Amino acid sequence: MLNRLLIFLVLGAVALTAWGGVAGAADTPEEAADEAYKKAMTARRAVEPIEERLAITKKFLDEFPESKHTANAISAVVYYQGNALDDMDGAIAYAESIRAKITDPGIAEAVDKELIVVYGEAGKMDKMLAIAGRMETAGKLSFGDYWSIIESGMQAEDWKLVRDYCVKAKGMANAETFKSDYPDYEMSDDELK
Repeated sequence: MLNRLLIFLVLGAVALTAWGGVAGAADTPEEAADEAYKKAMTARRAVEPIEERLAITKKFLDEFPESKHTANAISAVVYYQGNALDDMDGAIAYAESIRAKITDPGIAEAVDKELIVVYGEAGKMDKMLAIAGRMETAGKLSFGDYWSIIESGMQAEDWKLVRDYCVKAKGMANAETFKSDYPDYEMSDDELK
């Protein structure tokens, strides 16, 4: 009887641990990243110096380089380090180091879309176009992505690039594409025309 009770207790503990029933054992990597991101956002809002905000953001990315928050965190690094601290090359090098650690295709796609914008703003057109070409071949560019490339071309005064990407985006300039790119934006078809 005692042996059976002991076996049931051990099996029950193993089952609870496997199902996440034991306190502290339930955190998945995604949940841990979500919690860390919330803490990082709260900590960033609590400090003023840009250097501290940058350090908090990089600490999150160093610990969780591959999460659904990676692209947003990279955007923050580029803003703090690249724009506010005028070290765009350092921000890009850091973003590239994080991108090199990513294996999840969905997260990689989100980060690549962010890098298209970053490279465009920095005038690194060859790098921007390399990512854009790869994503375009895979059918992963949205109208918003095309628009980012077009804006970068205008900033660089590369009118051929602007024209080429306007032609590519032309077929996507419709209400259906807008709705799929921005599902939370409430506009009727008439308003989108």
